[in-house]
Amino acid sequence: MSAMTQHEGADRPRRRWPRVLRIVAGCVLLVVAVVVPLGSVHTKTPPVVSCGGPAIRIAIDEHAASVTTERSAECGDRARATLVGGLVVALVPGLMLLFWSRITGRRGGRRQASEDARSLATGEWRMSVFARNLASLGMVVPALVLALVATADFAAAALATAFLVGWVALLYLTCIRPRIEIAHDLVVITNPMSRRAFHLADVERACAGYWGIALQVRGHGIANAWAGQKSNWAVWRDKQTHADDIVDDLERRAATAHTTPLADFTLSGAERESRRRATGKEMIVAGAIAAGVFLVRILVQG
Repeated sequence: MSAMTQHEGADRPRRRWPRVLRIVAGCVLLVVAVVVPLGSVHTKTPPVVSCGGPAIRIAIDEHAASVTTERSAECGDRARATLVGGLVVALVPGLMLLFWSRITGRRGGRRQASEDARSLATGEWRMSVFARNLASLGMVVPALVLALVATADFAAAALATAFLVGWVALLYLTCIRPRIEIAHDLVVITNPMSRRAFHLADVERACAGYWGIALQVRGHGIANAWAGQKSNWAVWRDKQTHADDIVDDLERRAATAHTTPLADFTLSGAERESRRRATGKEMIVAGAIAAGVFLVRILVQG
């Protein structure tokens, strides 16, 4: 493709209606995901009676249902099935539609661009703005849910609180804490449960993947940095992501420290194509296994 064609493609106005439709559909699904857990559920076996509500409270405490003790277990099962159904049918698709551009590998907007420019200047890289915002949302939403379903049962409240604390700690360790700092001649990698430092001159190559950025360090083997994951989908499509921006900066600084050409650190076209094909095969195998497990479960239950 010529430079003129690329320039014309860049100047071509983007169609906004698909994005508007995705946002509207995503918002509708999120509203459904919020309304369903707060609604009432009904028993399945006759005579059909209302279990009361909200469903999310009955799912945690079966005895909160406005039915006899014999039918409270059924109400609990129905409430939990309703919550799972809302999660699969409404919440997950709604989030996917709202954040479709991020999921498909397109880099974020002005805030992400501003942070990337600051990272290029300071040498400190963190998880993407999208990942950190999603983690923050994941911390707040369970707290709100816990406040809605809080009961007088001390044991249930203590168990829910312990789960919430563990969940918040997990999100903080995996999405907020990880970072890569390049200061002077050192590369400092902060992972969820560890912190390691290497001389920049010992870094021979960096590559972004599903489990983070793999750094090949002389004398230390492979060091994995959690701060920049690249999805298999993005690898297969050979899309430039936030993790690739981190790798590019690492390679540029390492080449300067080595006083060698940048091409010695970057993947060649043949290596990128080989990696893309290998990732495609892994995705096919994983999809086949998931489909097989799903079919087996249907056959067993049938």
